[in-house]
Amino acid sequence: MAWREKLSDFFGDRQGAAAARVRRQIAQGCEWEDIREDIFGETGGGAPVSAVVDAIVTSKRWKLLTPLAEEAGDWIGLVYLIYRRGEFGPVPSERPQELEEIYRALKGAPTKGAKLAASFVNTVEIWACQRNAEACFDWTRRKPEFVPVPALGLAALADHPIEGNRLAMKILSSPAEIRRAAEAVDWVYADHGLDRDIAHGNLDEWRKKLEKGNNQPPPAPGPG
Repeated sequence: MAWREKLSDFFGDRQGAAAARVRRQIAQGCEWEDIREDIFGETGGGAPVSAVVDAIVTSKRWKLLTPLAEEAGDWIGLVYLIYRRGEFGPVPSERPQELEEIYRALKGAPTKGAKLAASFVNTVEIWACQRNAEACFDWTRRKPEFVPVPALGLAALADHPIEGNRLAMKILSSPAEIRRAAEAVDWVYADHGLDRDIAHGNLDEWRKKLEKGNNQPPPAPGPG
């Protein structure tokens, strides 16, 4: 590093300068050893882990997640790997493959990987319900870390009419899951009466349709 850059770091925004260097190097295809000091240097003032994750997502340099996960642990901020900044509309079709690459990179961390991979899969479950991303949810179901959909995901499914929503129909296909969703709605919307009532109305309407069909959900609509 040139002496001018060192002087700027000393008197200026050290974290900001370190983050800028890390972003630039990741975009150029660097290796972990090239950026580690700028993140976890002994002198402090390293690039925020969230900024590093953002740069990895932008450049899709997933292999850098393995050493980052091992050193950062829970501080890695899994939400930044899943909830993409500025992403609206349909989830890109290539996202399940990205999730697989991220999952493998996280799981590869020697001592932190198992815990982070489990948290990643469970968070993707919630996000997939919120974004109505059926292919991404199906990806989670193939993982050993998969668990019954958490409350935040179930409540998100109930925000809109169930019939016609392929993912919601798939998950809420039994009276037991509908009961779990109703409990989730009560918890998530405890302080939002209108949202709670709308969600319960959607669940009740779907429950009645299942009962009329002898507890069999109506066939899911074909691909649009």
